[in-house]
Amino acid sequence: MEVVHAVVTIGVLVVVFGAERVSAAFPLPTGANDGGLARWGRNTILAVLVLTVTFVVLVPAKHWAVEHQLWEWPHRLPVGLTAVATIVVLDLVDYGYHRAAHVTALWRFHQVHHLDEAYDSTTTLRIHPVDMCLGGLAHLPVVFLLGLPIEGIVAYTAVFFPVAVFHHTNLRLPARGLRALSTVLVTPPYHMTHHEQSVADTNSNYASILTVWDRVFGSDNPARRDAGWRMGVDYSRDRSWRGLLALPFARTQQYSTDVRDRQRPNLSTAEVPRKHPTT
Repeated sequence: MEVVHAVVTIGVLVVVFGAERVSAAFPLPTGANDGGLARWGRNTILAVLVLTVTFVVLVPAKHWAVEHQLWEWPHRLPVGLTAVATIVVLDLVDYGYHRAAHVTALWRFHQVHHLDEAYDSTTTLRIHPVDMCLGGLAHLPVVFLLGLPIEGIVAYTAVFFPVAVFHHTNLRLPARGLRALSTVLVTPPYHMTHHEQSVADTNSNYASILTVWDRVFGSDNPARRDAGWRMGVDYSRDRSWRGLLALPFARTQQYSTDVRDRQRPNLSTAEVPRKHPTT
């Protein structure tokens, strides 16, 4: 089943990647002169490493957690109920890990995802392998303690990866429909805000699937990308794939991992000079 999910995810990425070249919402680097080819190359290498880590580490670890669970009664519940419950619970865990990755030393690894200076489907799996491992392993205590069944975990995986590809796309889509959809699911404009250089934007809109978590925990940001926005981080340019892999282990970082320095301003009082997208 994991192989099927991987094949489907790669297939969706290829299709969306092609569509982005035809109808991008915002300009993308596309060739050798503007760094487009080099960017696609390093993003692809990181994606291969992430998929390798998933199959070598995370899949066996989750199977172990299921086989050694404290409870068996959740397995006797209707499959549909446990699937929905598992998606909701693991999505909440993802929200917690993602938010922690922005305001703790975990940012050392998570910044690799945010150093991308463009935004398209190849950003989806542009993740440091350690970041991928830690995020996936964060599921294990919940799977173990709550007795989440394997069917639910399969359902979560089947939903998570297509949604992740979707909200990293740079496609021209109907703005009105996206605004309506973002009241429930993470959409490209909603997540683009999270990739803008400003810390006020980067440290917001953490949700992976359900946007309700941002509203519940006060990290919802109504700002939306316009032509003046810049993707990436404000303290560094992007690096080679080798540089990205080595970056978290550098003794001296160009930023502070102190929570007070990474903390996002209160958006209820801070000025948010952004507009909703018109495309």
